[in-house]
Amino acid sequence: MFREPYSSFTIRTLGLRVGPAGLVVRLNPESVRTECVARGWSLAMLRRRAGLSRPTVAKAVRGLPVRPQTAWRIQSALGAEVVASDADAGH
Repeated sequence: MFREPYSSFTIRTLGLRVGPAGLVVRLNPESVRTECVARGWSLAMLRRRAGLSRPTVAKAVRGLPVRPQTAWRIQSALGAEVVASDADAGH
């Protein structure tokens, strides 16, 4: 029997959504830019530190849905919480 590891409340609280490609999350673009500026990083530096492609970082910085692993890599590189809450994401 398959049992989902997270309740829908937990998924909403974490800022995760189920999209056509599976579980997705949106980052808060303002927070990402603020954290980069605070470190003196360009988006290219963030991309290198997170180990992500240019289109993937561009998508995340525009606030478009990305995979949870992508959000985790960006947050880990920045060392800061940048996942959008439901209110930030417009949900």
